[in-house]
Amino acid sequence: MRGREFIMKDGYSFHADMDSLKETYQDMYQAYSNILRRCGLTFRAVEADSGAIGGSGSHEFMVLAEAGEDEVLYTEDGQYAANVEKAVSLPSDAALSPFTKSEIKDTPNANTIDTLCKQLQCDPTVVVKNVLYQATFDNGHIVLVLVSLRGDREVNEVKLTNELVKLANNYKAKALLSLEVPDVEAQSKWAKQPLPCGYLGPDLADDFIQAKAEVAPEFLRMADRTVVDLKNFVTGANTANQHIVGANWGKVLPLPKLIVDIRKARGGDRALHDPTQTLQSARGIEIGHIFQLGTKYSAALGATYTNEQGEDLPLVMGC
Repeated sequence: MRGREFIMKDGYSFHADMDSLKETYQDMYQAYSNILRRCGLTFRAVEADSGAIGGSGSHEFMVLAEAGEDEVLYTEDGQYAANVEKAVSLPSDAALSPFTKSEIKDTPNANTIDTLCKQLQCDPTVVVKNVLYQATFDNGHIVLVLVSLRGDREVNEVKLTNELVKLANNYKAKALLSLEVPDVEAQSKWAKQPLPCGYLGPDLADDFIQAKAEVAPEFLRMADRTVVDLKNFVTGANTANQHIVGANWGKVLPLPKLIVDIRKARGGDRALHDPTQTLQSARGIEIGHIFQLGTKYSAALGATYTNEQGEDLPLVMGC
């Protein structure tokens, strides 16, 4: 839809404090809702990721249509709606693991969740899969990120990007330039030896990484909350054609210290605000987007006002 011609209304507001911003933000929220309702459109105002524009929060106004380029998740009670990039949920409960002791099993040609589960006759909810990402920051520093999540879930790369931006300062950087799953060619630039892709474990040894000034010497290990409470799970053994079954955190494998929500929510998940509510999925066309920018731009550009005490303070902005 963005490739077609459209007329854009762009508006900004300037405030002395966050309370004033939130008041105008709510006015704009109501104005968009009124306009779309009067046009007879079926729409949802959804929580959205602010992306590169930034700020403390934003909402997109999505007209529901099968031709929409975005996926919207919402509950029938009207209490929750979010773009899939931002959405949170409670996933279904994990199945009971059929494995009672920890051991390494041969799993030839089982480098996907489907083939692995067929071989081991287990449910994907008892699998911890480990996805490797290559993050490049704006100072040229490369960080290898190992993400552990439940086998039936997918990584939400927008959420992952946001988590990495929070950590940029740890690598003396300000922003994330790129995030990718490194192919064999990319791996060859920093890996000492070929990685056992499809069989990675959460404890993949740091000595796979070559000593290079621009590459962090250790994997940044993150775990999605879906794996924290798993018992007797299956995961890669860091050797081609082998997996560990019956693994447990703290006994066989160390649980990554960084526990975050980095999975995609999806239709059928339970809602956080009311687990009896199920998330519904629809396609949407973005008609409007409002942001609470705060002082991100005014502080950088020196756009200030003088308060009653004579202090120069950055303007608080809305978009």
